[in-house]
Amino acid sequence: MHTLLTLALAGLALLTLAPAAWPHPGGLDAHGCHHDRQRGGYHCHQGELAGQSFASKDEMLRQARAGARPPAAPPGQVTQVPTPPRSAEIRVVRIVDGDTIVVCCIAGREERVRYIGMDTPETKHPTRGEEPGGREATEINRKLVEGKTARLELDVQERDRYGRVLAYVWVERDGEQVMVNA
Repeated sequence: MHTLLTLALAGLALLTLAPAAWPHPGGLDAHGCHHDRQRGGYHCHQGELAGQSFASKDEMLRQARAGARPPAAPPGQVTQVPTPPRSAEIRVVRIVDGDTIVVCCIAGREERVRYIGMDTPETKHPTRGEEPGGREATEINRKLVEGKTARLELDVQERDRYGRVLAYVWVERDGEQVMVNA
């Protein structure tokens, strides 16, 4: 029964891929950066500037030539969220719902992680409330990963619009590595 529910949820997830979890298009330049069509400016996915955003390509090139990280934000301004490593072993601290977990620790802090390619029914949506199947999806997620050590694997887009880390999540099950969001 457990396997059947897992397969059913995985199939449902494949049919309802969340657009926010898709990597956005756009080739990368030699510095691992490209123009951000949604927000304007220029941002970097790879290399020494990964995770940084710039007002323009020229600003990015100046920073790349300087070879230094940007200065910290002035007091009262928000600094950028740390860029998670491309692959990391972490501990699952708690389950948020069927497709989101909280892990410890990325850059020394807890982070919410949203599974790439999954969109399970909600349990705490601010306007829709609890959706049918939400509790069941959360419970299956709990049985699969809660309290376990997991391996995160990032794709091109590292965070969604809510600031959650987007990742493929692997756990050990019966001596084998199993992708949770497969």
